Amino acid sequence: MIEYVEGVIKEFIIFMGDVNWLLAPDWISAVASVFLVYIAYKWKNQHRGKLEMDLAIKILRIVHRIQAHLSLFPTVYKGDERLDSYEFIREYPDEFVSLVKSLTNEKWPLVAPLVSELYAEGAAGKGLLGDMVFENIRSLVSSLNSLDPEYRSTYKPTIKEMNGEDLTAEEFTERVKRNSILQLPSKILCLENEFSKIIK
Repeated sequence: MIEYVEGVIKEFIIFMGDVNWLLAPDWISAVASVFLVYIAYKWKNQHRGKLEMDLAIKILRIVHRIQAHLSLFPTVYKGDERLDSYEFIREYPDEFVSLVKSLTNEKWPLVAPLVSELYAEGAAGKGLLGDMVFENIRSLVSSLNSLDPEYRSTYKPTIKEMNGEDLTAEEFTERVKRNSILQLPSKILCLENEFSKIIK
C-alpha cells in the first residue's frame, strides 16, 4: 500500500514538472469552467425539482379549493350504510349529479376564478410538469367549465353519436354536464396521482 501511494506521488510530481506553467492561467481557467458548469448543472436540477414541487403543491391547493366548494368527495350515510364518494357515484349517480349541480349554481362565482387560475398555472408550467400532467389539468378544466350555469352547447349531435337518441342542443348540454360531474372525482384522483410522483 505504501509503495502504491509513493508511486502515485512520484507520478504527480513528474506531471507537475511537465506542466508548462506559462499556460497555467488558461489551464486553471478551463478547469474552473468545467467545475462551474458542473455546479450550475447540479443547482439547476435541484432548483428545477423545487420549482416542480412548489408548482404541484400550488395547483393541488387550487384543485382542493374547487372540490371543497363543490363537495366532490362527500361521505354519505344511507341509513346505517356509510358510502365514500365513489360508491355514492356508482350507486346513486342521480343524487350525486343533483348535489353538485345545486352547489355549482350557488358557488360558480367562487369556482370560476379558481378554474381560470388552475388552467393558467398548468399552461405556464407545462414545460416544467410535462405534457401528461398538463393534459390532465386541461381535461379537468374542460369538465369544470361545462358546469358553468351559463354554459350552453350549440352542438347538435347526430343520432349516431347519441346511440340512436335524437337530442336537442339543450338536452345535449345536460348530458355533457351530467357526464362531466360524474367524471370529476376520477379526474381529480388521476391528477393527484401524477402529482404524487413529483411531491415526495
